[in-house]
Amino acid sequence: MKENEQVLKLLNKISTQLDQLETRVNKVEERFQGELSNSLSIAVDSFDEYCGHNDEKRRDLSDKVEIIKKMTHTLSQTNTLETLEL
Repeated sequence: MKENEQVLKLLNKISTQLDQLETRVNKVEERFQGELSNSLSIAVDSFDEYCGHNDEKRRDLSDKVEIIKKMTHTLSQTNTLETLEL
């Protein structure tokens, strides 16, 4: 019985540590996505300034940025990372 209690305590400790790790990873992911979004916005604005203010070019570039944002979000999902590791 004592051994079962020790195993249970150990499992609870591991579970708590995993929860803490998940919280940290989520914070990093949110920060990364925020910084990525800001960086992409700056890059798009800079590129737009460089290329001129053609509405068609701006729309095309904006669409590409949205695609990149969606791809980054998909790649950062836990199940995607686990699948890639396999």
